[in-house]
Amino acid sequence: MTRSCKIPSIVIEGTDGTGKSTVTKLLTERLNASGIPAILVRSIGGTTYAEEIRDRLVTGNLNSLSSNTRATLVSSAFFETIDSVIKPKNAEGVCVVLDRYCDSMRLYQKDSYLTENLANSIEEYYPPTYTFFLDAEPELIQARMSVRGSQDTMDTHDVEEIATRRKQYLDIHHNSVKRNPNRNIVLMSTDKSPEQIVEDILSFIHSKQEGALQ
Repeated sequence: MTRSCKIPSIVIEGTDGTGKSTVTKLLTERLNASGIPAILVRSIGGTTYAEEIRDRLVTGNLNSLSSNTRATLVSSAFFETIDSVIKPKNAEGVCVVLDRYCDSMRLYQKDSYLTENLANSIEEYYPPTYTFFLDAEPELIQARMSVRGSQDTMDTHDVEEIATRRKQYLDIHHNSVKRNPNRNIVLMSTDKSPEQIVEDILSFIHSKQEGALQ
């Protein structure tokens, strides 16, 4: 039986070191505490197949493949997560909080000729209800990365590389807003506590869907 889902999906985007993992966890907890059933899912994850692709990607085991092959595998993992996890959960009335979505694919698979079309296809197939881009100054990101240490082959601790990646992400954000003027895509600074960021996210959602969080 299909149930009404007040807030089908919330995407948290941003480079490593902006606090995505902490914010997505706190946000999921707050939604559940507010009476809105919610689960946290990694955009490439949630199923055996998608998790396998993700693990191979972050450990560098896919580096021997062509950029187009990697982008195709990543997109297939997205579709698997959508069909096997996100849509079924929405049908049960559950909000899905996503740790990253297509804009991360645009950044990390940017060397592929296919990436933009594949990312567009994923978003057309499942457009997220809300997308929040977390942003921070490179020096703050570097400090956070130094504390947590490297977690995969995509991590960087060089402040210049961090600044370059941040600029690429901001360009992707601005292009997303331009490409989807009617979607809720919000840039948020993370120069505050994760708890306050979650409050800001919930306040924005309330301003768009009054009563959704009651």
